[in-house]
Amino acid sequence: MRYGIVLIAIDTKENAEKLSHLLLDKHLAGCVQLLPMESHYLWEGKKETSSEVLMLVKTHTKKYKAIEALVKANHPYQVPEILFIPIPRILKSYQKWLDESLQEE
Repeated sequence: MRYGIVLIAIDTKENAEKLSHLLLDKHLAGCVQLLPMESHYLWEGKKETSSEVLMLVKTHTKKYKAIEALVKANHPYQVPEILFIPIPRILKSYQKWLDESLQEE
């Protein structure tokens, strides 16, 4: 599969916006959507709850390693959530737009 969505959880809207701009400026993402959420998880043996922002990053499979490196270098968490979900089908017109958006100038 050529396309996917990278899911990234991050602590604040401000940090999500900064990371979004980095991804877009480097043509690693065609679109980044930010969704507020509440997370429940285990950390160092304890149950935790926190408000976070979920980033949905639309991209090409070949961009994943660069996205991972950029996120790791700019993310406030010790262990950031970076998950790639393949997109098995995509609307042709959206695919064309995404390809154009991901092309470096």
